[in-house]
Amino acid sequence: MDEKQLKQLLEDIAYEEIPDDMNVWHEIRQQVETTNPHTMRRGFRLVRIGLLAALLVLATAAAYAVYQGLIGSDPGLDAVNQANLVTTIDETQAVGGDYNWSVTLHYAYADANRITIGYTVTGEAPAREQIRPFTNPLLKDSSGREYTWLPVGGGGGGGGGSGDPDALIQFEDNLGASFDASIIDGAPESLDLTLTIQLAYANDAARAAYGPNVMLPAGEATFDFSVPFIAGHSYAGPQAASASELEMTLQNVVVAPSLTRLDLCFAAPPSENGRPWNAFVNVTVDDAMVVEDFQLLPPIVPDPDSDCQQYIMPLSLVDYVESGEWTLNVTTLRAADSENVDIVAQRMHDEAGIDVTPHEMGGYMFNEPQPDMAEANAALARILAEEQQSIDGPWVFRWRFE
Repeated sequence: MDEKQLKQLLEDIAYEEIPDDMNVWHEIRQQVETTNPHTMRRGFRLVRIGLLAALLVLATAAAYAVYQGLIGSDPGLDAVNQANLVTTIDETQAVGGDYNWSVTLHYAYADANRITIGYTVTGEAPAREQIRPFTNPLLKDSSGREYTWLPVGGGGGGGGGSGDPDALIQFEDNLGASFDASIIDGAPESLDLTLTIQLAYANDAARAAYGPNVMLPAGEATFDFSVPFIAGHSYAGPQAASASELEMTLQNVVVAPSLTRLDLCFAAPPSENGRPWNAFVNVTVDDAMVVEDFQLLPPIVPDPDSDCQQYIMPLSLVDYVESGEWTLNVTTLRAADSENVDIVAQRMHDEAGIDVTPHEMGGYMFNEPQPDMAEANAALARILAEEQQSIDGPWVFRWRFE
């Protein structure tokens, strides 16, 4: 099933599952539709996430988990932090409400490939309610551009516990969000941005009334701020290469301090399971390996009408820009989720001594905490590489940054 068919199926389910007096969280729908950038965003009212939104939320969460498993953290953002390139804001807004919400915007960063913000949401709720907070960050600039989410970054949080059901328990989420900056033309000195953090929650009463996938709106906080803009280094193709009777074209490369972006075009035949092809790459600079066997991260929702897609590596490669000739070697394409999950699980047990459970949304869960996650992930990656349907390269591209 391709993206168009999936979208139509989910739309049909939505009309069957969601009553007319309910409004599914508008921002979830925007993740799978191309909309007019000037369309008003309605925010969210009481939301009962029917099968449509539940599938989308789970798919997004599963994709994010896969990405985090691939890159571990966000080395590109770690690099700009270490270089003191982030802008400290530390502005707090009290939202109030039944749970005494507040939102703090800690920092922002912008370059030619992404804009990143870090924020914390806090509140308090009676222990008996078992509250779960949700946030939805929306970003636009003074020119009216609205920025879409990139699948990098993350966060975490939690709350305390109490034996007293009426005790007020503090909850806190420390979060980061990254947005695609490729729509910015030129190299402005700074960006004037508006960030809106929409707040929602679920508690036991709401889940009992509306089902497990419910979100109740809790207000929003809006921040206006400026952040310096760091230009990128670009290579403009096109440059073509062929392997396994498949032509691939490198259209563009942009290297910025926090992230590297590549525009690749190829028309691979449909995979056996109908899932998209993942590209694995090596990058060398003057024959020195700087990136090895890395899975390019595709957009969350690829354009089904184009053979060209924007891929990212959340790696800081800017120090290599002036080091000589770059070589991008696309070593293989592998069909996502094309392996026999039972064989993979058995091989992980037999060869690595690690028990995993296939997840229904894709990917695998380690049954026990791993003392060396890098080693465990490497074992899983090796077995997947051998078990998944693949098209072998290499497709090799070379260039120098001017």
